[in-house]
Amino acid sequence: MPLNKKELNKLSPEERIKKLRQLEEERKKEASEIEGLIRESMQELRTGKIAEDITPEHKAVDISRLFEAGGENLEKTAREESRAAARGSGDYNLFSQALYDYNSSKKMLGYAATGALREEHIKAVDQIGMRLDKTKYQTASSEVLSIANATRAVIHQIKRYVGM
Repeated sequence: MPLNKKELNKLSPEERIKKLRQLEEERKKEASEIEGLIRESMQELRTGKIAEDITPEHKAVDISRLFEAGGENLEKTAREESRAAARGSGDYNLFSQALYDYNSSKKMLGYAATGALREEHIKAVDQIGMRLDKTKYQTASSEVLSIANATRAVIHQIKRYVGM
């Protein structure tokens, strides 16, 4: 509603104040609605930009290339990805195996100290020893090497108890 000063001056002061306050409230509502619309539009822009950034590029796929002998065939790609995944998790596997071997050998040391070491325990100690020998030749982190050295010391104690 446009503001007409001549008509407002014709009104009594009380009615004029009432009318001006009413206009003020209407404009506040309109301003808050406009702010809300601006916020929604900005959010839509951000969402659209993120969607553009995330969406991968569309490449033309030539199916015949998948079956070429020297090209990118499906089997070759799968093999390469599995090798890469195995290399990435290799350090963790070495670490977890070294920790498991150390805990197992500590348990066996308890059996050996009490004289309750059985044949299956001795086989397990031998297997741990073989894995430790392989660890020497693998590139491992310092944590894995320190656990392997501690395990070697425990196995040495077990062999002393058993008389090996």
